Amino acid sequence: MIVTFLWRGGAELRNGIVFASVLPENDPTKQGLAHIPGTDIWYRSYRFPRDLPILYELSPDGVGKLQRDPLNPRFLDGPMGGSIIVPPGVRNMQWSDRRPATQGTLEAVPFRSRAPDTQRTVRVYLPVGFVRGQGYDLLLMLDEDVYSGPVPLPNILDNLIASGRLRPTVAVLIGNADRQAELSCSSEFAEFLTQDLLPWIDGQYQLQRKREHTTIAGSSLGGLAAAYVGWTQPASFGNVIALSGSFRWRPASEAEPEWFTRQLALSAPVPVRFYVGVGTHETETPNEPGNPSLLTANRHLRDALSAKGYDAEYREFPGTHEPLSWRPAIAEALVAMQRE
Repeated sequence: MIVTFLWRGGAELRNGIVFASVLPENDPTKQGLAHIPGTDIWYRSYRFPRDLPILYELSPDGVGKLQRDPLNPRFLDGPMGGSIIVPPGVRNMQWSDRRPATQGTLEAVPFRSRAPDTQRTVRVYLPVGFVRGQGYDLLLMLDEDVYSGPVPLPNILDNLIASGRLRPTVAVLIGNADRQAELSCSSEFAEFLTQDLLPWIDGQYQLQRKREHTTIAGSSLGGLAAAYVGWTQPASFGNVIALSGSFRWRPASEAEPEWFTRQLALSAPVPVRFYVGVGTHETETPNEPGNPSLLTANRHLRDALSAKGYDAEYREFPGTHEPLSWRPAIAEALVAMQRE
């Protein structure tokens, strides 16, 4: 499919560019807009797969002035936002876009942990008809600011539950106190979830929760954290969903990337199911020597999980490292991981 980006401006517009999350490289010299002589139209065309969601920005004057497309009413807010193109071949975007007839509730709770003494925002989603004391699936979702904003998780859950594709599920969206520290394979953060947050949820909402129906999920660094927490706390979590997981991460004390995959490969397996999803266009390689792309690092984790005999599902979804791609990806993951 050929996608053409347009900008209206005079002939003096010399540095206009287009930036799209799915471009193979972010080189402004290869992204400049061309002028149609005798008009105020500037444009650039690219060939993209028909099943690839596209998040993009335009600029009339170089990289530093990127902005939403004024001719496109569809956009995502936030630091990872931009204008949206959803080609006709994109699957499962309707779970984000469709407004459900009935909606669950979402309440914000300021939550303070005991050790370390930290306050954070926690949002609790309760499905339509929620009744305390009944059995519900539980989803802990990391990066609350992403999954209550550019990825509308409550809307996705409403639609999946109403369609019968997902059992009634309570979701807890967990904000960050110190994202880099907490989501980088932190044992302290894992203990906070199991010793502080889960007991509070069980007492507050009386879910009659079972570990095999308890899932921890995240994307990017949150995907790495979800995998680490599930792997180290199998008594509390039966399922892990990691989207675009930062599995090339390493501690500062280590010379080689992919620390988590090495630890998993060297240890005895634990009774946790994994869903590992990564975008087909997550192919950028950082300048640090030896660092693989996220696509490669997630494939390595897939192979390690298989070699250790884990119950694991691996999918490569059309997309890249941003919230627009995670909208359909989280819907697919939730349905795929539902236990009977």
